[in-house]
Amino acid sequence: MVVDVALAQTGLERLEEVKMKLPESEAQMHGGQSVDFEDEWDGLSREEMLIGLSYALKLLCHKNDRVWQGLNASNFRQLAVFCSSQRQKFDITFYLQRFSRYMNCSNIVFVAAFALLDLAQRRHPAMAVNSFNVHRLFTAAVVLAAKFLDDDVYTNRYYGQIAGVRSVHEMNALELQMLGLLGWNVNISPRTLRYYSGYLRLADRAALKEQQASRVLPLGCQDG
Repeated sequence: MVVDVALAQTGLERLEEVKMKLPESEAQMHGGQSVDFEDEWDGLSREEMLIGLSYALKLLCHKNDRVWQGLNASNFRQLAVFCSSQRQKFDITFYLQRFSRYMNCSNIVFVAAFALLDLAQRRHPAMAVNSFNVHRLFTAAVVLAAKFLDDDVYTNRYYGQIAGVRSVHEMNALELQMLGLLGWNVNISPRTLRYYSGYLRLADRAALKEQQASRVLPLGCQDG
């Protein structure tokens, strides 16, 4: 799915309205309650989840790409483990589909990964998610979320193979760096998970509206 510039701006405005209602502090983001998946999950299907997540991440990239190009070298070095010198050949939708197919994780892991990614970005504004780092940032976040929330997990070598990371050493470095960005705290409260699942639901609806709008022909092109 390619994000139309004009529609992307509308989508960003809609999503930012929801973002304003999210917890503002790190203390609010974290909580000691355990998560009962059956009680806390709000019913998004896997397809809706992936569409909403893909759309939200693409909007973040669209918003931050210009900013990223203006960052100085010191900021770049701080995030070097996540950064590529060029945009990835495969877009984030392809990556999400691979994770969904091969990780065998619960839906809530994807919500938690997005929450962790957003929390890390709040703690470190210079790490703005963009087209040059989104794949590795999300890889690290989803691996941490899976290890925290799911009973059945795999080795970092296997996760690296899913993400196309070249070595287990490199995958370990991504995980450690993300933990550092999060202050070594990956505990997320049920309340926060509900916020982000609602956010991704809205993103799924925005993606559907954009898809429908792109199918509407201009008046001059209609038959008759």
